[in-house]
Amino acid sequence: MLVLSCDLVSCINLRELLLDHHSHQAALTTVLLHPPKDTPTPSKKSSKTTPTEQDLIGVTKDKSKLVLFSSMADLEEELLLHRNLVTK
Repeated sequence: MLVLSCDLVSCINLRELLLDHHSHQAALTTVLLHPPKDTPTPSKKSSKTTPTEQDLIGVTKDKSKLVLFSSMADLEEELLLHRNLVTK
């Protein structure tokens, strides 16, 4: 199954992505990018009045495994993490 965002505009080679996915016997493959440095970040004050459209993403040091993916709009005041996610 291949799931793509309906607003995706990319020049990613999907064939290579799928081959990499299969060669690693991955359960999930994601394509992520860093937003441009001039992307505005809402202040804490404004984030309490309107949900942000930002995600919290955690990966292992070698960036080979996704360990956290959560929308900031779905979070309360704090984010609870299992200790083994932080220490690995």
